[in-house]
Amino acid sequence: MKSDLKRARALYQGGKYAKAIRLLEPQVFRYRESFSFYYLLGMSCLRVGDTGGAKTYLDRALSLRPNETGALAGLAVVHLKRYEVADAIRCYLEIVDSDPHNRIARRGLRLLRRNADRERLTPLVESGKVFRLLPRHRRRSRTAVLVGLSIVIAAGAVVYALLRPGDRPTFREPEVAALTISDIETLAAGAGDVRYALSDREIRSIFDRAKRYFADFRDNLAIREINRLLLSNASPRVQEQARTILRFIPAPDFTTMRDGFTYAEVAADPPLYNGTYVLWRGRISNLEVGTDVIRFDLLVGYDTGKVLEGVAPVVLDFGVELSDGRPIEVLGRVDVARESFSVRGVSIHRLAGE
Repeated sequence: MKSDLKRARALYQGGKYAKAIRLLEPQVFRYRESFSFYYLLGMSCLRVGDTGGAKTYLDRALSLRPNETGALAGLAVVHLKRYEVADAIRCYLEIVDSDPHNRIARRGLRLLRRNADRERLTPLVESGKVFRLLPRHRRRSRTAVLVGLSIVIAAGAVVYALLRPGDRPTFREPEVAALTISDIETLAAGAGDVRYALSDREIRSIFDRAKRYFADFRDNLAIREINRLLLSNASPRVQEQARTILRFIPAPDFTTMRDGFTYAEVAADPPLYNGTYVLWRGRISNLEVGTDVIRFDLLVGYDTGKVLEGVAPVVLDFGVELSDGRPIEVLGRVDVARESFSVRGVSIHRLAGE
């Protein structure tokens, strides 16, 4: 149990905030009484821009250890990023009450005396300078980092120089770069009962497009093109090559998610989007919390209470504090069963307003 917190602390101190979140967030049930757990998770969320998650977790940390100055300083920055100046001042005053000489709190109060209006505060928020008001976490000294980096660069340069020009890596994954269908005589099998009947030329174009998207780190688009081949009359050898690409595509996080699809796109043709990832906002409905799984319906687009795009069943296999009617943002994988779909949650953001 303690080893996970130790790993998370090392990830946080090393600036690997998204990895710390992925390690900790599924274990909310396990660490529900741990201040360190909620503090690390809240501060990591803050660092990646998830102010909703940061506030939820830091509030919980403070409920376990009231007036803890580090958590209060983190919560103050959450309020600053939301332009909630009065709440940020309140946090700093609470710190000063228990620690009159606290440098972070006094620096925050001085900053707000000069930059309390939104126009002057915005550059500080958008540039990330408000993070200077967070407690410092230990990192390797700059000298050590520079020395280590120079060694890595030098070693890389030597290896690169020793490679023949034709061997030098020019693609995200050499195994995927080597995939080809040019040696396959028959690209299109009999049309039969398939979703997409494609010509040889279309199959070649889609396969090349999937490789190009993969090389450009546009994984969601690559998965969609691979699905198009798997649902088509492409020959078994072509489909095997397409499935190989899938093995090299990792799950995204909030910082790496690209090319999301709308609810309307997925609902119009669910099998085409099987295994892709979506980033949808909405409100929770029909919440069911089990011992090892959480289920609810996401009212997509209804986070503002104005437009309902559709209802998506969501399944979480990690613990998180939720409630019916709460506005959230869900990052998850589309799972298709016949012509219907659900979303397997990867991560959750709590949105402001609750």
